[in-house]
Amino acid sequence: MTAPAPPTATNTMAAPHLKTVLITGISRGLGKALALELAKRGHTVIGCSRSSDKISSLQSELASASDNKSNVNKHLCMTVDVRSDSSVAELARAVVEKKAVPDLIVNNAGTINRNNNIWEVPVDEFDAVIDTNIKGIANVLRHFIPIMIENKHGIIVNMSSGWGRSAAAQVAPYCASKWAVEGMTRAVAKELPPGLAAVALSPGVINTELLQSCFGNSAALYPTPESWAPKAATLILHLSAADNGASLSLHRPLLCRKVAEYLHHFRELLVDLLRLKSLLVVKFILYMLTKMRGKRREKSHLDLAMAVAVVAAPSPFLGNASFHSRKTTFRRYIQNSDVRFSIKSIFWGPRKAVEPAKLELSLGDFSLPELGSEGDQTNSDKQKKLSVSVVSSISEVSPDEWDACSLDSSGPEKFNPFLTHGFLSSLEESGSAVKTIDALVFLGLEYATMEPGLLKLGKDERLQERNPDPDWEIFYPDQHFGTYHSYGEYVFDHSWADAYHTYGSRYYPKLQCCVPFTPVTGPRILVRNTNYRDQVFDILVSALVALTIKFQVSSLHITFPSANEWGKLKEKGFLQRIGMQYHWKNRDYRSFDEFLMDMKQSKRKNIRQERKKISAQNLTMKRLRGYEIKAKHWDMFYKFYRNTTDNKWGTAYLTRDFFHNMASKMGDQVLLVTAEDGDELVAGALNLIGGDTLYGRLWGCLPRAYYPILHFEACYYQAIEAAIEFNLDKVEAGAQGEHKIQRGYMPVTTYSCHYILDEGFREVISDFLIRERAQIDNIEKWIAASEDRPARKQLSTTRREDESGFVFRQSAVSCTESL
Repeated sequence: MTAPAPPTATNTMAAPHLKTVLITGISRGLGKALALELAKRGHTVIGCSRSSDKISSLQSELASASDNKSNVNKHLCMTVDVRSDSSVAELARAVVEKKAVPDLIVNNAGTINRNNNIWEVPVDEFDAVIDTNIKGIANVLRHFIPIMIENKHGIIVNMSSGWGRSAAAQVAPYCASKWAVEGMTRAVAKELPPGLAAVALSPGVINTELLQSCFGNSAALYPTPESWAPKAATLILHLSAADNGASLSLHRPLLCRKVAEYLHHFRELLVDLLRLKSLLVVKFILYMLTKMRGKRREKSHLDLAMAVAVVAAPSPFLGNASFHSRKTTFRRYIQNSDVRFSIKSIFWGPRKAVEPAKLELSLGDFSLPELGSEGDQTNSDKQKKLSVSVVSSISEVSPDEWDACSLDSSGPEKFNPFLTHGFLSSLEESGSAVKTIDALVFLGLEYATMEPGLLKLGKDERLQERNPDPDWEIFYPDQHFGTYHSYGEYVFDHSWADAYHTYGSRYYPKLQCCVPFTPVTGPRILVRNTNYRDQVFDILVSALVALTIKFQVSSLHITFPSANEWGKLKEKGFLQRIGMQYHWKNRDYRSFDEFLMDMKQSKRKNIRQERKKISAQNLTMKRLRGYEIKAKHWDMFYKFYRNTTDNKWGTAYLTRDFFHNMASKMGDQVLLVTAEDGDELVAGALNLIGGDTLYGRLWGCLPRAYYPILHFEACYYQAIEAAIEFNLDKVEAGAQGEHKIQRGYMPVTTYSCHYILDEGFREVISDFLIRERAQIDNIEKWIAASEDRPARKQLSTTRREDESGFVFRQSAVSCTESL
């Protein structure tokens, strides 16, 4: 009993017999690469293109690529404009005369508009996209489907796009055409007789001229057509009538029907062999699987999953293995025996995890000159020496020292609760962010490890005696992590990681300077307010860069720093990136109704209607602070939190203990908004109170509970009321969410900084960030322009205190034109 030969890079799952393939748009890009690949495998290629000069040279290239050099004239290349029905009809006549009826048709010809808003796209450019991408396919189908029907078989592959299943700004004509391709394919699939099939294929993001017109130099981050063609050819050649109507994507791990059947039979064979109880057979099979995966590792993103059954007692974990109708002598023997089998273990081949380098505690010594009263440097013999080292746990740092650095960095009036020792130590002690988190995720996610470290800057003890300075006792911390993924950062760089992977480089591990799982702006390098503040900041940044170079990680990322840090880090060689969040600003409102009067009438009406729905559902909203929040509230809120992460396919980073620990350490800085239906707690929203800001962080409700508008009430309107009550300047309600605009939250800019070691990737990512920034600027301008309140009441408020100590407000209301 022998297994069928596994697919390899040489036979590349060669099709059972040679085929004739018609490809439109063959002169360049994906069409040309696919044609050459198919010719190399011995298939006959019929190609067409509008470019007559390229067609003649392509004929000879196809002949050179063919395995069968004796029949160099079997390929047919013609100058055809698919937009012209008569031109496609001429191609069809030539194909019939040559008796080269295609087994496969790949409608690849396509074009894209230049980046522009739909109302600014020239008419002829719009028509060219529609005529080529939609009418071109229709013309080919009109003339070739009848030929295929007469031949009683044939597969049609209409090239779609990721933008045929989603959308993007600036390319509306192209998106519309590819959505039409998807719809046309599904409709045609219902019209075809048995034996024929039509499928839509999204090729993935490939570095073609079309992509370059959209992405510019950033297109170089993506695979070339030549690297794409072998995978595409393999998939296309194995399509059958059973795939009729499918929408496939080549950039995802996928198996067409024939490959799936192959693996199914191979698995059954493996199970049969393992039943022989031969250790030698088991070792041989596992060795062959390892070799097969080794050959395919460079060729595919697909990690083959293989269930290995061994003889044992029935397992309660996965149950008894079930076997089906393949009739072999061995199977009949097994079915008549009393031996039972169960799945004992599952083997698959994830990418090899990169072991993190061990951190050395010392990062070197630095010297600071003594500053005079005017800030001038004095005699060098009075220099202070500093040593920079890494500690692996925040527990090694005194809470008082840490919080002193945090408070000096932000200032008491802008106190940030997420930078406190209490919040960060709660993450660590609860197991939410610990030295090692080993998360083994099945089939598709990666092996994730997070290692926190704190850069510590301390004074040389010998010099302390000579130059006593109480301010100098404090170290200067910086929260950073070495990460093997990009989850929970809220500054998305997955495309950068994909680009590194495509070119055979490692993006992970990387260094990450942030507050874990928290998209809140604030200082990231915490420095005491001394005369040496700027020098110490520079030293810490230099130490971070040195650490990045020392361990040869791909990059260093500082996310959501303050605007001041963002500007300084540019001078240190960091790439600058901006993002956008939506915050609510308090213009000295005395009540929620006063805030509503500052809104447009339509929005004011909408908000009032939404809030009425809460009372109509018999819900009671409460705001609990500090020790008003009991253990039962946190236990219920953890259920809410898990329900949110589970429903959104997220990862529950935070543990139940985190909420209890944080509440005990942070006291009145915690505000929990709750919703009760009768006596039952059904939803909640977690907020932290800062010096001038209310930070909204987490929300959740009971599973299967549905209360319309409750999310908006708990997260947005209750937060606004609390900010007005506590006289806070703003509400930060977390990342993303354009729907917040309708509820009074307006866009603000967020920042991140990125130090990329590889010069090539650094240049390309820099170009990407410039383009991304232009897009975000346009969005912010558009939102600002759309907020066209004709006359908004602007409140200028003064305060005075009377003899009894009561605080009164006097508001001078003036009507001004809104920006």
